Amino acid sequence: MSLTKVSYSMITGAPVNVLDYGADPTGVADSRTAIQAAIDSGALEIIIPSGTYRLNSQLIITKNSAVKRISGFDMSTTLKLYTAVQQSCFEIQYVAPPPETKQFLTIENLILDSNGTKNDGLFTYGILALGCSYAQFNNIRSTNFSGSGLELRGSVYVGIANFTAGSCTYGLSFQLLSGVQCTATQVDRAYVSGCLRGITQTNAVNMLYNDIVMEFCGSTTTNDGALHIAGGTATCNTPYFEANFRNVVSIEGSPIFVQPYGWTSGTAANIFTFSALAFDDRGVTLQFPYNLYLPRINADITSNRDLVIGENLTIPVAGGSVIFGNETMQVASGTLTSATWTTVFTIPTAEVTGTAVNLLAMYEYTCYSGSADLSTGFDSGTIMNATLRSYSGSTPAWLRLSSNLVQMNVTGSSYGLNYKIVMRRIYPG
Repeated sequence: MSLTKVSYSMITGAPVNVLDYGADPTGVADSRTAIQAAIDSGALEIIIPSGTYRLNSQLIITKNSAVKRISGFDMSTTLKLYTAVQQSCFEIQYVAPPPETKQFLTIENLILDSNGTKNDGLFTYGILALGCSYAQFNNIRSTNFSGSGLELRGSVYVGIANFTAGSCTYGLSFQLLSGVQCTATQVDRAYVSGCLRGITQTNAVNMLYNDIVMEFCGSTTTNDGALHIAGGTATCNTPYFEANFRNVVSIEGSPIFVQPYGWTSGTAANIFTFSALAFDDRGVTLQFPYNLYLPRINADITSNRDLVIGENLTIPVAGGSVIFGNETMQVASGTLTSATWTTVFTIPTAEVTGTAVNLLAMYEYTCYSGSADLSTGFDSGTIMNATLRSYSGSTPAWLRLSSNLVQMNVTGSSYGLNYKIVMRRIYPG
């Protein structure tokens, strides 16, 4: 018969204090061994009192760790990681295959820091959670990590509240783990500053971001945004963008924005990229107090944003598909100042007289020339294969097509006659 050592905390459920295991709150001696011993003690709750605790290597929490809560004291507890290799203050590990993950864990009231910078190339993390579920990360501040301040991989049903990050490559990050995506995670009140990407996700779904603030994030030289959605779905309620280099990047993602502030304030334009296939429900829904519009279909009417539509963006219909982007409209207007043929619209040569059949286009025109006291005329028709054809049956004397130039010639006792032409370009593509 063997005997198993059972601690008082395991029997009573009382929290254990890392000072009882020899942790040094002055930050001089390495406290990693002491704190890890508290985690491995079988206690359900670990208390880390005020102070600075040096970690020469990462703290590890596994599926079999009994601990349910690790708490600092009133945001006056700092864990500082000293490392020259890839490490984390906390790494929540999993067993694979199949993945067996840590469940029901809360980490709270801690400042996490490293001795490096976001550019040191070590890929350090404040918290790296691999496949955890039913976890809570509350009142955490992460600084100077070259990976992420807090990164979840393949984690589900996670809550994050009152999180701040500064000077990390990624502030908050949600990534795949062996093909498993993060799912159903809620972030409430996050402030991220000075990160290449403030919040980033890859193919995560059912993500909810409430009251997130991002400042001095993103890049003007790379496609990195303060809020970076690379696939998946996300709802962003009242996000706040200020002084970012690029506010939003969405690649094949479907974010919903409700009441964003500072939407167009980035130094570089926001980027929304779609290469959709038939039946894909992709795009962005922007909800403002005064309107609702879908930029995946509508024109790019919001300033300081690039809307990129990939090839083969189609909507299946009976007998075929409709391809968006193959029809445009242009308007030209002005004043004719002499009784000579004046060019009012120039068609690209390749579209009207070129030899490459795939570049040819048809234009439908509607135009007028004259004034209220000296009417000249109104006409409409088509321009195709270097020929102008009027719907009236005969081309008016004051309108012609010269090579690729649409021209008007109005004769009157005085000049200053107005004209306007609307050209609808139909391009078979």
